[in-house]
Amino acid sequence: MLVRDRIAFKTLSGSGVEIGAQHRPTRIDRNKATVEYVDRLPAEALAVQFGLPVDRLVPVSHLIDGARLDVYPDGSRDFLIANHVLEHFDDPVGGLIEWFRILSDGGKLFITVPNCRNNWFDFRRRPPTRRHFVQDFKDKEYREQTNRRHYADMVQSLYQFDDSDPLILATADAWIANGDRNHYHVYDEQALRDVLLLVARELKSTLRIEGSFLLEQGFEHLVVISKTAGPAELQWPSSFASRVSALKALASLAIPDLLSFYCGRPRDQEPDGAIIPAATVSGRPLM
Repeated sequence: MLVRDRIAFKTLSGSGVEIGAQHRPTRIDRNKATVEYVDRLPAEALAVQFGLPVDRLVPVSHLIDGARLDVYPDGSRDFLIANHVLEHFDDPVGGLIEWFRILSDGGKLFITVPNCRNNWFDFRRRPPTRRHFVQDFKDKEYREQTNRRHYADMVQSLYQFDDSDPLILATADAWIANGDRNHYHVYDEQALRDVLLLVARELKSTLRIEGSFLLEQGFEHLVVISKTAGPAELQWPSSFASRVSALKALASLAIPDLLSFYCGRPRDQEPDGAIIPAATVSGRPLM
């Protein structure tokens, strides 16, 4: 059982939603929790576009955008799971606010994001500043203007083209024209902390980390967050506490899980001189 599954199994209960689970749904304790799955594409389209096994895809209850959960009333769910989804939002503050909207008081948001310091498609990019997140949230025109630059940064990071290579913008424009949503932003622990602090301030609520897996050398950062009435603040664990928690989680893994966690990531690829479809970059639909 992977780290995220162990934490979800232990911490999540009640009625919840998972966004973009595809063929890898998060494991929950079915004796105390139920979950609905949502995605932006039907199973057949996911299978064709991303080469996924259609018979292993989870049944989808609603075909909706992961940033607009209008089918769910305010406070109607006890938890929401979003693994490697937030980085595909050009307005992560707005997306997080929408996720918290459907959670009951004390409900839990379970999210993971790739750790940009330790994955093959992000490690050359720089995480956004808090000011950048604010501008993305408050200024739609600014957000749309910077999206092309985000994509160009990812193309260059992935394939190490020369700065003047026309394939950089050509590939970025092809992704945009196709409606693909690649990694608009990249995250380290500080960027994840910054965006959640901004959300706490917008919601005028207390966000508390109920569980976490935060390692500088891990492939992903994981936090389980609850929202309660109180001062607008983010209660983030100390560096020592988060490292101890992460090491305990690693110690509980079986050897095959450890090998998968540290050795199972795809290696970098050489550019082939062609425009690269976004779907080939991450191997998953981009919510």
